[in-house]
Amino acid sequence: MSDDRYAPPSAPLVEPLSERAGGRIDLGEAFSQAWSATWANFGVLLLASVVGIAVGLLAAFTVVGIVFVLPVLSYGGFRFTLNVLDGRGEVADLFSGFSDYGRVLRQMLVLTLLIVAIGLAGQSIDLLGRATHSGLLLALGGVVNLVWQFFVMMRVNFATYYVVDRGMAPVDALRTAWARTADQKLTCAVMGLLFALILLVGFAALVIGLIPAMMVAVLLQAAAYRQLAGRSAAA
Repeated sequence: MSDDRYAPPSAPLVEPLSERAGGRIDLGEAFSQAWSATWANFGVLLLASVVGIAVGLLAAFTVVGIVFVLPVLSYGGFRFTLNVLDGRGEVADLFSGFSDYGRVLRQMLVLTLLIVAIGLAGQSIDLLGRATHSGLLLALGGVVNLVWQFFVMMRVNFATYYVVDRGMAPVDALRTAWARTADQKLTCAVMGLLFALILLVGFAALVIGLIPAMMVAVLLQAAAYRQLAGRSAAA
């Protein structure tokens, strides 16, 4: 201990969120971070959105780009989101996955297929109801699908961050996301409701409010991931 009783503390009293080991999701803190990051980086977020949408549409127009470009561009989008939250986002982050194209494309394709398969499992009753024209199955399927989206998909979606941020294999990323949110199911469901509320408020704000609302929603999930997993050693 310093002899000078008035000397400032040698270590911060509160550890920065991005440098914590990870653990519990605090939605209030995550929203506060997402809100601050949106307005502090609005220009680069808007520019990246325009560039990403333009490149994405061009890739989709070529058809083959849906498979060979969009997954890698999506990887860059997640990297950009994390970097913005960490205060160092650049539009060039959108194309970061192309520097390791083969590995990134393979991982993102596998992960996307797995997440789609998990999503379809939740829609199975609804799809069966549509095939059999059963009103009962359609009603039951609608309820199951809604619960599935909030209590399953909201947890599964963290897997993409683990692939991008930690370089995990898709299956390992899904297992990790599932395990780390096992005792936070309700929190993840509430986060899904918060997403919907943010977008609804943005739409109500003369529609143009959807732009910042979408930014806040995306950064909210990134902030929740940072709380869940902490900062990677590579970052």
